Order: sequence, then C-alpha cells, then structure tokens
Amino acid sequence: PIPLVPNVAARYQQNDYSAQAPLLDSLRLGQVVYSAGQNIWQSQKYQSYDVTAYYELLDNPLLSVDLGLTARQLRITSELNTSVVKNSADLSVLLPMLYLDTEVGVWGTDTVVFAKGNYSRYQSDLNYDWQAGIAWRFIDIAMFQAYLRAGWQYNKLAISDRDHLDMQANGSGGFIGLYLDF
Repeated sequence: PIPLVPNVAARYQQNDYSAQAPLLDSLRLGQVVYSAGQNIWQSQKYQSYDVTAYYELLDNPLLSVDLGLTARQLRITSELNTSVVKNSADLSVLLPMLYLDTEVGVWGTDTVVFAKGNYSRYQSDLNYDWQAGIAWRFIDIAMFQAYLRAGWQYNKLAISDRDHLDMQANGSGGFIGLYLDF
C-alpha cells in the first residue's frame, strides 16, 4: 500500500555561544563597524523549530530509511559589545529543507547506528545539518520507544540578505540526547 498521509516529527534545538576575543577581520553589524584586532564580547543565540513530514521508505529491524521535507523556523540573536559600544541584531527566517534519516540495526541487540540530516540550497543560501552516531533503545512497548543517542553533529548556515543581514556560521561537536518515538 502507498501511504497518503506522512509521518510528522517535531524538534526544537537551542545553542548559545559567547566569548571575548580580538577580531581576526573587520566586521559590520548594523551601522557599527568593528576593526580587526579590536577586543569584543560576542554572544549568539540560535533557536530552531523544525516540523518534518516524512515517509518511511524502509522500516524493519535491520534497515530503516525515511525521506521527507522539513520546515525550519530559525531565530538568531547576535550581540557584539566593546567597552564603549553595545550592538545587537536579530534574524528570523523560515527554511524549507530536504530530510533524510537512516538507521542500521545491530543484529540481536537494541542498538542502532544512525545518520540523519537536513539540506537546503536556494540562490546564495546554503544550510545543512547532520548527525551520526549510535542509539540504544531502552523502552520498547506498543506505540512508544525511547532511545539514548550519542554521536557527532555538524551544521552549516549561510544566509544572505535576510532581515538586512548576512549570516554565516559553522558548528560541530559531540552530543548526547533522548529520542522519543510514539
């Protein structure tokens, strides 16, 4: 049978970064230009809300493949402060993205190796993120599963001329999380 109604997944992620360091290159935020070598306090807050509609192309204990579309509401607040000037800018954008999720089960265990990601490219904008790692299912009852996941994630954000801002950011690192499927 061919399903007409897709599965739906929701995700919220927040990342906060802050540091005090000299700038390597000059930077402009709003009407303020910061010179290379100038010591500034930087703070960025990234929030993303994802809603994904996807189909399970394969779904069995050894191999699972999901394909779909994600609508990501991205909100970013950037602050740059010196001893004299305080400045901030906000960006809010809706990104349509392709979605892919794969899992390979480890035979005879409640463990899977996974890779999942989102990708979007439009004009000069390029945005993607992926996660890869291992997951252990510790609850498996009718219509509910809970996993402990750990692995590595990477994201790239390059947005041009949205809310009069250009934004470029890359991030990567390890993660651990709880994944609920019902």
